Amino acid sequence: MGIVLFFSLALRPAFAITGIANGPGPVEIQRMIKSNLARAYAASVFLYDYDTVAKRIVGPRFSGVVVTSSGVIMTAGHASRTGKAYMVAFPNDKKEYVAIGLGRIASFDAALVQIKAAGEFPFAEMGWSSSLQVNEPCMSIAYPGSFHPKKLVVRFGYIAEIINGKRQMLRSTCLMEPGDSGGPVFDLSGRVIGIRSNITQGLQNNYDVPVDVFRSYWSALLKPEDYQFLPKADPVAIDPLAKQKLTFKSEDQLSIQLSAMESKLEKYSVQLMNGADSSFAVGTLVDLHKLIPKKANPKKTFVISKNSLIRDGVIVKMGVTQIGTRILYRDQQSDLVLLELDKEVNGGLDAAAFSADTLTISDLGNILISPNPAGNGHTSVIGSLEFTLPKMFSGGYLGLSFGENSEKKLIVGVQDKSPANRAGLKIGDEILSINGIDVPNATMFSREVQKNSPEEIVKIRYQRNGESYLTDVKLGRRPQNVSAHVAEQFLGGKSARFDGFNHAFVHDATLLPSECGGPVFDLNGNFRGINMARYSRTSSIATSPAEIASFIKTALTHTNS
Repeated sequence: MGIVLFFSLALRPAFAITGIANGPGPVEIQRMIKSNLARAYAASVFLYDYDTVAKRIVGPRFSGVVVTSSGVIMTAGHASRTGKAYMVAFPNDKKEYVAIGLGRIASFDAALVQIKAAGEFPFAEMGWSSSLQVNEPCMSIAYPGSFHPKKLVVRFGYIAEIINGKRQMLRSTCLMEPGDSGGPVFDLSGRVIGIRSNITQGLQNNYDVPVDVFRSYWSALLKPEDYQFLPKADPVAIDPLAKQKLTFKSEDQLSIQLSAMESKLEKYSVQLMNGADSSFAVGTLVDLHKLIPKKANPKKTFVISKNSLIRDGVIVKMGVTQIGTRILYRDQQSDLVLLELDKEVNGGLDAAAFSADTLTISDLGNILISPNPAGNGHTSVIGSLEFTLPKMFSGGYLGLSFGENSEKKLIVGVQDKSPANRAGLKIGDEILSINGIDVPNATMFSREVQKNSPEEIVKIRYQRNGESYLTDVKLGRRPQNVSAHVAEQFLGGKSARFDGFNHAFVHDATLLPSECGGPVFDLNGNFRGINMARYSRTSSIATSPAEIASFIKTALTHTNS
């Protein structure tokens, strides 16, 4: 069953559907998202319990949306508590505000929070869930917990199911993960229609509290009370825009509409297969003729892909044709690799035209297409501005732990069968330096380790019983402790290397790890970057043309030296 856009299922064979009578098309959808996103974005807030003494987050981190100019916030009942104080951060305001939990109805997972400061705050209009229709487009804005520090992310989907009765819920295809709880879901008029509540394992199963629950119990929720029984309900008016709704004709309508464009863009992506283990990746075909010296062979064909997916001897598969490759340059830092094909292939993106422009807030909500040479590409929307994604989990792993003494880096634990264990490091050793760099504390030592990738060798100097020693340690991969949380149980899972990228941005294509390395385009066919990782249940990571251009420059300098 196909899913559209932010849920990014396979694109179907070309089939012409035009006109609003059949539902909005990609251009109209994008226009509506962008025309209403700014106000919705400004009102979407991050809430957390903050220890003012320790100066750190000590309680839950969750999302919410301001719906009155006086600072009333709608959020999830399982995240907020009546009478509890929280800090509130707006996306466009560096100042943070204290807020207090108001009413809470746990049975509906609904709660209100009030900002205590006086003033007028950015707010979003409340819509009506009673007028929603199955296959109606929607968008969500939230602060997913997988990003640290807080990062606001936009997603797109549609209403999949309207659940009435004792437990009222909306099921939408706007992807959700921990940290999103309490975040808003909007219709394409920019009105709040639901609040993020919970998920089950299927990626289609994202459940939201209907906004009419808040409308029905608004008077009660404004009072600081945790209701064990349902309070008296308020009357709910009829949606004045109920007859102006735009809906999809079917749940895969946009996939069908965009499949013709995806077919045209497939020529820029190629299938890569590693001969050693038959694992796959996608590559981006690039034209470097304007960048390489004139004396070089102008008929060479080049491919850029995700370095950590590529083994020596990788081949390009184009239908039944297989083409050998030569690895010209690997860059561990950016996780990009440049390949030269043994045979000329027509086409390729003009690398000389790659723009160094960065994303701006006006780019949020732009529809993207990630073509796949197998014909099952993905659609998504730009969900974030560009940022640096630190190498926290994908860096090299030693298997050491240190004590509290900040003056000495004394090892207090060595993981069994870890790189440190195999190198002979022991409890009680004091770390002095790594790769010749003095490390005054354990934190700096850990940062220096993280700069290196798995399989790289680092030189560690340490002291034992007053004697100094120098040893080589081959770093490993950090053990993946797969969480039992349902948010971690999604098809394909995360990429092995899913962080440590510069000029990165988030989109919501549900890529498989083996689908990384290929290009990303917008609705105008402009190259917007290369897919680098499946990061989480909700997010894929792409790196921008600026980063690709920098990599190519370095690669060509290295190759021609």
